[in-house]
Amino acid sequence: MIRKKILITSLPRSGSTWVLKMLSIRKHIIGLHEPDHLDAVGIGDEGMHTYIKDQDQVQWDAYYSMNSSIYSGARPEASAYSTEHVRTLTKKVRDFMPESQTLIVKSVFSLHNTEWIYQKFSPQVVVLLRHPCSVIHSIHRKWPGARLKDLLDQPAFVSDYLSPYLETLKCAETVYEVLAARVAAYYRVILDACAIHPSWVV
Repeated sequence: MIRKKILITSLPRSGSTWVLKMLSIRKHIIGLHEPDHLDAVGIGDEGMHTYIKDQDQVQWDAYYSMNSSIYSGARPEASAYSTEHVRTLTKKVRDFMPESQTLIVKSVFSLHNTEWIYQKFSPQVVVLLRHPCSVIHSIHRKWPGARLKDLLDQPAFVSDYLSPYLETLKCAETVYEVLAARVAAYYRVILDACAIHPSWVV
């Protein structure tokens, strides 16, 4: 039985894996490391999920099904998953959740969909923010060719959050300018959400 649900959300390279490992030492806690990985549901591109409003119906159904299974503690439908990694995680939930009190989901793919997850499944939200310069440098060092998803290709995301910053985002050209613009956009989204949810922990 799940007595408490917690979502730790952050950008990649923010220390969230270490935080989850430390919290999971407690016996009454079950920690799930990125059960919403892109390989699980095939949503997103180049390291980021698409914004929930910009997903087509098939993607939306898969994303909803995956989250519903996770936060209910039920075993998800196998057809929604495609990797042994995810199947192992769901078996862990199935086998140990009945004796657990707290479920902690750690995800670097949920940051700009955290509001949607909160409204649908009501986890306690913990937002982990690392200094953006450190995040940008770490992303570039680990994945030299990486770029965060081109946010400007997501019309609903632009409309809901980024329209005041369009000119600045469009000016980003160099690798570090692009990464800085993307990280700033994600941080702006999550901090705006935190401002209207005082219960969220930052």
